Amino acid sequence: PMRIDPDSDPLPEHNDAAMRARRPSVMALSASQVYVQDPDDVWHECIVLGQVDADTLRVRRQNGNIVCVESAACLSGMELPERGYDDMTAMSSLHEASVLHNLRRRFEQHQIYTMISDILVSVNPFVSLPIYTAELRQAYRSIYPHGAAAAAAADATALPPHIYAFACQVFRRLHANQRNQAIIISGESGAGKTEANKLIVHMINGEGDRPWSQTTSTGAVSLHSRVLNTSPILEAFGNAKTIRNNNSSRFVRLISSVATPNDPLISHHVTGFCIWKYFLCRNNELLFRVLI
Repeated sequence: PMRIDPDSDPLPEHNDAAMRARRPSVMALSASQVYVQDPDDVWHECIVLGQVDADTLRVRRQNGNIVCVESAACLSGMELPERGYDDMTAMSSLHEASVLHNLRRRFEQHQIYTMISDILVSVNPFVSLPIYTAELRQAYRSIYPHGAAAAAAADATALPPHIYAFACQVFRRLHANQRNQAIIISGESGAGKTEANKLIVHMINGEGDRPWSQTTSTGAVSLHSRVLNTSPILEAFGNAKTIRNNNSSRFVRLISSVATPNDPLISHHVTGFCIWKYFLCRNNELLFRVLI
């Protein structure tokens, strides 16, 4: 997930006490939709058929099976739109089960991006999707135009959530608020953090719709291209093959960029922080690329 705007209030912690507070009473669950914990599928959508006793519900799973479950193992359910919620803060029940089911509903329809307020959640499809075209970049740029004067006209609902919209929104806030902005990209190995970084740099740079090897009018390699061309060097020394990811980053990359009020980015500084100085291989894993 990626988050912007450091002034935003953090989401409540999803600790055990908070989860228990979200569990409605048995009576409230009667004749409603619930999510039931499952050791294999994490959560199942079920319909409550009735109450067996004070702590037990009789529910019907989606496959038609009728089972009895403890009410303590249930979370309140909800009907999702056909394409799920673009922004999950609009959901009436916001907890682990509803978040996962909304992400699954969208993922099944190739909607891999979903917002939670100022956080963009991205699910790696592990296939190529036709959602990174020059036409789409231009469409999102028209919604989030650069410059403080045009910032107020931005319409975040005109197109579905996308990393392009996220990148443009960061740049728009930079101009509108005249304050430094930060993007944090985090996730498990193989979640797509490295590619997300490249897409963001590609989008917010003024040369985003030119080939990555584009040169300037004077024949010099563009700033945008030089930033992206650092990736193979950093990955050679800082990436390794793991069971879950053939090109897993073993380091953290900090990119500091400078922009003027009316121009795209004019400078970048890339710093790599090694987080794994030693890497013990297991079956089907390889050492750092530079050692291969």
